[in-house]
Amino acid sequence: MAQGDGNPGVNMLAQAIDDHVKQYRDDMNSELKIDYGVINNDYSLSTNTFSHPIAKGDYMVCRSLTWGETDSEITETKEPIEGGGVPTHKHKVKLPEKMRWLKPGDRVIVGWVQNDVCVLDIILSSDVLG
Repeated sequence: MAQGDGNPGVNMLAQAIDDHVKQYRDDMNSELKIDYGVINNDYSLSTNTFSHPIAKGDYMVCRSLTWGETDSEITETKEPIEGGGVPTHKHKVKLPEKMRWLKPGDRVIVGWVQNDVCVLDIILSSDVLG
């Protein structure tokens, strides 16, 4: 008797499990990776594909969205003086509105990595284009 021919039921079960594993693997590879969301008043994140808000602290944010509030000072420029003297001409560089951190009501684009979600950037209407 050839191996595996003795029990057709076991063979059918093994084939069904194999088919299920292949389908699951295919589904995981085609799973949605990019999503839209909105920052809620309590800074939780609601996304289009997850039915419950994700609490602040339970999602990640790209570093560029954590620089600060609009008009906060982010650096200072100094005009060098020939001969190495102390610069006297300075400018404070303030964070522009386009680079501010997240706030409630922001529409965002998020990336899913398995069960983790990361806010990638704030999305705006194309009306802002010149």
